[in-house]
Amino acid sequence: MNIVYGNQEKIDFESTLTKVKKVDTLNREIIDGVRDQVVIVLESTKTVDLLSASHTEFVPYRNLPENFQDRDRSFTYFELEIYPFFEKVKEVIAEKKKGVLRFRRNVTTGNSEAVIIEDLFVMSQLLGDPENVKVTKSKRNVDPQHVILTINFGQGTMAHMEYTLNDRERLEFEWSGIKSIIEFNSEEMCPITSKHLTPKPLTYSVDSILKASHKVDADLISQLKKWKEIVKGGDK
Repeated sequence: MNIVYGNQEKIDFESTLTKVKKVDTLNREIIDGVRDQVVIVLESTKTVDLLSASHTEFVPYRNLPENFQDRDRSFTYFELEIYPFFEKVKEVIAEKKKGVLRFRRNVTTGNSEAVIIEDLFVMSQLLGDPENVKVTKSKRNVDPQHVILTINFGQGTMAHMEYTLNDRERLEFEWSGIKSIIEFNSEEMCPITSKHLTPKPLTYSVDSILKASHKVDADLISQLKKWKEIVKGGDK
């Protein structure tokens, strides 16, 4: 059985083709009773239940427990990678990786470090291992806080990634490549109401979580640890 830990506000259940069952917490009755559905445990629980250890489980990186790599069937996913717009972005950039990326994102203070780490991991998977990363942080008494990363991926590819720490969710993405320009602004694509037929731009389906998740193993943990050390205060 597949168990997905997720944020109900971010998962677009209308576009999800997989049959799912939403629960607040796991219990033995649910574990034993569900056969042909994916169980969605709401992220508000903030913990990964030990009951799920014997099943295949998918946890967002920001909620990944320290000992998660010790489980045999454990996967993690990164929000940026499973947004519908980014799937299209990858197709364009993968053809010609030379270019300049301008990336701006508003994140909540409590999740800021984890979000930056996972974004950097995703971008390195697309653009390659960077030659140099410069991290600049605003002073602690400044409100809102900012984190800016200037990244040289080599071979003519640069990235400027800027994060603003507040309670407002927003994402802007600009790519200027060879004969290709991509622009995305989540605010410009928001539907008028939540009941609009157009999905919200910063949501994703359960199907995309299952498809794009990464096996939690020593190699993945090592890569994420490298980015964590850079974000915490070091340049590469």
